[in-house]
Amino acid sequence: MDLPIQQQVSATITAVMTVAGDTTTTLASGVGQRRETIHRKIHGKRQWSLEDLAAVATHYGITPADLLAGADHAIAQVSGQRTDTTSA
Repeated sequence: MDLPIQQQVSATITAVMTVAGDTTTTLASGVGQRRETIHRKIHGKRQWSLEDLAAVATHYGITPADLLAGADHAIAQVSGQRTDTTSA
């Protein structure tokens, strides 16, 4: 059974955070929200908005569509961004 979209997005953002070495505090600071707000969204207590997805994507140098495409895709995009910036 497929997860509801909010849970999919939370799982993807959590996976990207892990790969990037971020905490909820780091992500919250990067997107201009309180840590508690990010924590609630990750744990399904609040919903992610389109504006949230845009801010999270910008923070990681990817697109909102990358976040919606799932964890494996988003991680590959974030990893690609890191490779591109470190090899320049």
